[in-house]
Amino acid sequence: MSSLPLAATSMQAQEASGLEFLQWIQFKRITQDEAHNIFNLHPNCTWATLEYGEKIRVQEQILSRLEKDNIPAVTGDVIRWRMSKALNALGRVPRRVAAAGAPTAATTDGTEPQASRNFDPVRDI
Repeated sequence: MSSLPLAATSMQAQEASGLEFLQWIQFKRITQDEAHNIFNLHPNCTWATLEYGEKIRVQEQILSRLEKDNIPAVTGDVIRWRMSKALNALGRVPRRVAAAGAPTAATTDGTEPQASRNFDPVRDI
């Protein structure tokens, strides 16, 4: 049995899961909920750094919710792929929010920063 690489596309992961489109959407919702739960407890955590026992608990929770929704079980590789993506996405959000909310030199002295303009090939070349 081949392993699903972390660099696989969403379509490749869905094919590996064997889930139909609507089942895949529900699987993504379930894993997103679990990722939020992990992130609330461990904000700097990734799937790779999460403790083994916690990974097993999350995997069992995901499989239980899939069963409750009458969706076929997926392999650990698919769960690993999805949870890695979901936790990485959540981990990037606070950095953007923190960077956007941090005062800059222009805002601390009371002046408004200039809005950046889109690239204009006539003006900017």
